[in-house]
Amino acid sequence: MSKSTKQYSYFDGHIANLTIRFCQDCKKQLFNKSLIMKESQLENNNDLILIYNQFKLLQLKISKEFQNVNLNLMKLIELIGKLENLNKLTINKIQSIEKTQTQQQQQTYKLDYLKLFKSLNQSILTNLSENLTIIRKYQQQQQQQQQQQQQQVTKHILTKKEIRELREKLMVLNEQKYMIENLYKDFKKQRKFNDLHTLDDNLNDLNDEINKIELQLGDDDLSFS
Repeated sequence: MSKSTKQYSYFDGHIANLTIRFCQDCKKQLFNKSLIMKESQLENNNDLILIYNQFKLLQLKISKEFQNVNLNLMKLIELIGKLENLNKLTINKIQSIEKTQTQQQQQTYKLDYLKLFKSLNQSILTNLSENLTIIRKYQQQQQQQQQQQQQQVTKHILTKKEIRELREKLMVLNEQKYMIENLYKDFKKQRKFNDLHTLDDNLNDLNDEINKIELQLGDDDLSFS
């Protein structure tokens, strides 16, 4: 049987009509970097959508709670706590991208995920600050009303119900204080010094009210069982 030989034409030193085939393992070795970049891009895309959707859902739930005349502060604090956790998750994602993503990868991606995550993080931080400020104003109004009522009656020994209510209020205030302190640190790291004044005022007000409640409870809190 005669063997047919395939003739190749040459142009400028290159072989024309030449097809090269690779096995799957070779492809993985050759294009491994490209595959990693695609996987990283897909992961960033999924995380971005997931965090964004969670953020919008929390915004909606918090907005509905604020529409209630008698605010459920415990529920609001719980929701804002979830918002704070989402903020931490976004910051971790930003730090991860900054560590692993090179300048070349940033130029290769169709979307700049670092900028997108930073923008999302800014929206979450702003929303956190606004919600905590609104809650604080509501609490100040409630405090003023309570002080006016207390001035109209003589001091009496606190009932178990009153002690329980004051304890719950103290727990909410301390939780708020913790979240505002964390938010303060985040703003300070990002050098957003203009936003620190509002948080400073909120912290001072919270500390004042916490001290007043602790004084109001006094020995009654210790004797409560």
